[in-house]
Amino acid sequence: MKKIICLSGKADSGKAETLNLLIDLLEVATLRCSIAKPQPAGAKRNRTFKTKEHIIVICTAGDSLKEVKSAIEYAEENKADIAVFATLSKGGTKQEIESLAKEKGAELVEMNKIIDIHDKENTDKRQAMDLLEIIETEIK
Repeated sequence: MKKIICLSGKADSGKAETLNLLIDLLEVATLRCSIAKPQPAGAKRNRTFKTKEHIIVICTAGDSLKEVKSAIEYAEENKADIAVFATLSKGGTKQEIESLAKEKGAELVEMNKIIDIHDKENTDKRQAMDLLEIIETEIK
C-alpha cells in the first residue's frame, strides 16, 4: 500500500454512508456507468477498483477492531495501492490503521467525519467528493 486514507468518527456517525457514496462515485469514474443505486443506511461493504496503474480498495466498516482487521485483510488480499478505511476517532481501530501505515511505509491521510444534522445528505456528498479528489490526485 502506498496511500492509506482513514475516515474517522464516532460510532454510527455516517462513515459507512460517506464511503458508500465514494464507492458510487468511483464506479461512475472508473467503470463509466451511471450512478449506482444508493445503499441502505449503514450498509457495510468492501469494493475494489482497478485502473491501469492502481488498485483502490474501499472498506466501509470500521466501528470495531474485528471489522478493521477484516478490512485490512481484504485490502492486502487485493493488493491495494490505495486503501480507504473507516475507524473510530480514537482507540484500537485508529491505532490499527496507523500501525498498518507505518508497517507498509504508506502515506496516511486522516479525515474526520463531518456531521451536520441539518444537511446530512449534502455533507456526506461533499465529504465523499473530497475523498475522491484525494484518490484522483494520487492516480494522476
